[in-house]
Parts: sequence; C-alpha cells; structure tokens
Amino acid sequence: MDWTKAKTILIAALIVTNIILGIFVFIEKKDNQEIYSEVIEETVNFLKNRNIFIYSKIPESIKKMPVLEVEYVNFPIENIDEKISEEEIQLNQTLSDDEAVQLAWDFLERNDLMNENVHLESIKKDVNGYLILYKNYYKDILLEECYMKFVINKGKIASFEREWYYPIKAGENKKRTIPATTALLKFASQKENLNEEIVITDIELVYWLEDNSLLNVENTTSDTALPAWKISFNNGEKKYINAYED
Repeated sequence: MDWTKAKTILIAALIVTNIILGIFVFIEKKDNQEIYSEVIEETVNFLKNRNIFIYSKIPESIKKMPVLEVEYVNFPIENIDEKISEEEIQLNQTLSDDEAVQLAWDFLERNDLMNENVHLESIKKDVNGYLILYKNYYKDILLEECYMKFVINKGKIASFEREWYYPIKAGENKKRTIPATTALLKFASQKENLNEEIVITDIELVYWLEDNSLLNVENTTSDTALPAWKISFNNGEKKYINAYED
C-alpha cells in the first residue's frame, strides 16, 4: 500500500468534512429555533456518502439550556441486599405487569429512593419474571448513566442495581445548544476509518458527566452535568458530543 497516498486522501477527506461542518454551523447560527429541513436533508446525504447511515429521527428544535449541579449519595450494596431480605413480599409466583411494577415502586418508596425525577423506562417479561428499568430525568431531559434496575423472579425482588445522581439546581444562565445536525457532523469528523459502516439508531439531548468517578466514592459529593448529544450506533455503542457552542 502507498501510505503517502493514503495519508493524503485521509487528510483531504478530513479537510472537506471540516469545511462542510463549518458551512452548516454558519447557517445554523441564525436565530431560528428549529433546523431547516434542507439542512437535515443535506446532513443525511453528506453522512451517507461517508458510510454513516441514520435510522432515527433527527431532533429539529434548538434549545437553550443551563448546566445542572448534581449530587451523588452512596447507597451501599450491602444495604440493598439487607433491604430486599427484610422487605421481601410473598406474592403469587405469577405476577401481572402492574403487580411487578408496583412491587418495584413500593421498594423505592420504602427506601426513600422515589422522587419526581424517577421515570419508568421499560418493563420486560421473560419466562423467569421481569426486568424493570427506571431512568433519571430532569425537566424531560435524561441524566445519562443513571438507572435503577430490578430483576423480579417468582413474585419477589431477586436483585436491584442503582447508579444515580440527584439534580440539585440548574445554573442561572442558559446557553444555546448546537443543533443535532451539527453534532452529527462533529461525530463524522471524528471518524477514523472512512470505510467503516456506521448505523446511527438514536440521537438525543441529555445531561452528561464526562467524569463518572463520582459513582466510585463512598460519601456524598457533587459535580456539574453539561448538555450533550448522545449518539447511539452499531448495536449499543455511544458517543457524546458537547452540546454547547464553541
């Protein structure tokens, strides 16, 4: 392989990507609150030519968002195991969807883990029971990397996992976030292998902590979560793009 030629092609491709990215960013810096449909169409075509295919609706609105101060309070696993054994409820081994959700809900209520930010995300049933997942939302914006997960088997809670930040307060100032199309183009500009096929299945505006070391501390601690575009692709991979304008 002629590595000099390959390097030249790669550099040229990156330059073209950055030029087009700059053009789109310039267009979208106007005071419109929604992305123009023409920009969405051009973005999809541009990405397709670089082996990036979008199987998701691209959000059209452009938001102004504050930062979000969050707090992590450790809930030791030994406490969870103790609470489950102490509060185990003997029910019929066959539960309905509503009964399974109520069992999980009651557990959260008894342990002061339920608040207005807790949202039931999904409930999945299999031959052994249920997998129930809760996510953390602040004013309809997901706090990424937060979850509470129940496994319910034979009418009782078999296991419970929790990684959770508490929203404390939003920043006083709101900053304009970049459009989803700009985030997608930034994602494309970071692609190293131009021949690799990427299938994007979702793009969502979230609050995100780049450093998740808070989850490893034993005491209460706080940090600041920033708006980010979460891009989900290729069967579960995720990439976060800072949503604030540079």
